[in-house]
Amino acid sequence: MYAEAVIRSLLMAASPVTTLVSDRAYPGVLPQGCAWPALVLTSISSVPLQTLDAAAAYGLMRGRLQVTCMAATYAQLKTLVAAVVAACNYQRGVIAGVRVTSVVRELIGPDLRDDDRSVCIQSVDFVVIFQEP
Repeated sequence: MYAEAVIRSLLMAASPVTTLVSDRAYPGVLPQGCAWPALVLTSISSVPLQTLDAAAAYGLMRGRLQVTCMAATYAQLKTLVAAVVAACNYQRGVIAGVRVTSVVRELIGPDLRDDDRSVCIQSVDFVVIFQEP
């Protein structure tokens, strides 16, 4: 939940992203009938990292989060993907109340198209390293 909150907060604070999607950044599943462009945030994994002090107040976690970008045209998709990467990549600090060590893009997925829904799709994965109480 922490990684999702961090990424959603970064996305909704970035005007290049909100200019394109407004507040259409959904956890897990895209609602039926949703307008394009839109984002879907999916948690891929959350793994505790080894710490030096087992009695520390916080432990480090490594969360991997996928942001699936969807747009009506290929050009709009590429603009959205670039805005998502710029909003999230290389961020750190207290974000959405979470102490974040780093947010780094892990990969950008393939170009996809769903002709039945007339939508272009591409995902971007981010690794979020954060402190978890």
